Amino acid sequence: MLFRSTKENVALIDLNFQTGDITTFLDLKPSFNISYMLENLDKINETFLLSTLERYKRTSLYVLADPPYFKQADNIRPKQITKLFETLKDTFSYIIIDAEASFEGKNITALDSSDLILLVTVANLPALRNTQRCLELFEKLGYDKEKTKIVVNRFMDNDEIKEEDVEKVLSKEIYWKVPNNYFAIMSAINKGAPVNEMSPSSNVAQSYKELAQNISDNLYKQNMTERFENILNNG
Repeated sequence: MLFRSTKENVALIDLNFQTGDITTFLDLKPSFNISYMLENLDKINETFLLSTLERYKRTSLYVLADPPYFKQADNIRPKQITKLFETLKDTFSYIIIDAEASFEGKNITALDSSDLILLVTVANLPALRNTQRCLELFEKLGYDKEKTKIVVNRFMDNDEIKEEDVEKVLSKEIYWKVPNNYFAIMSAINKGAPVNEMSPSSNVAQSYKELAQNISDNLYKQNMTERFENILNNG
């Protein structure tokens, strides 16, 4: 959605090295993956990136797939991830990272490098407890509280645990609620296409569209604030 709303080049990186599924969801069969990219860091430039990342249907969305074999992930080091992100920023206006649910070195590096973290949860007690733990870890890592945003997935107004209950448990406002629409999402997944293409008028597709615009506006304001502060500090 972000590449459609902004018309900018967007990189989608699958950092879920064990069970990555972005290419499955988008029905892509990439020729290269993140292991190849990291082995060729010294060759990376804009031309290399735009020709190596898998382009989605002639759009401005470029996908970097997870390694096809578990063993390849063992050789990836946090420093390589940092260098890759620094290089990607020269070519892409937005870099979206799908990280796995763990806090080993590579994922922490990705979180450190991010301007915004969308912490996805659902409205049940085990998920909220794990979300609490994540927030506690982010605080220990020194992340600004505004860097992390809470996204509640599969949200239903008639859930037993209400929106205000979630905010009370987490001591943090909900940033976004993605409505529960099992049939629209499963149809899109099974056909390997984004839900906005399969069911553009559905409530979940509309939610994703608005979320993408909100993220774009949020990051733009953040960037302008940082520039203004830099101007003031440099007098």
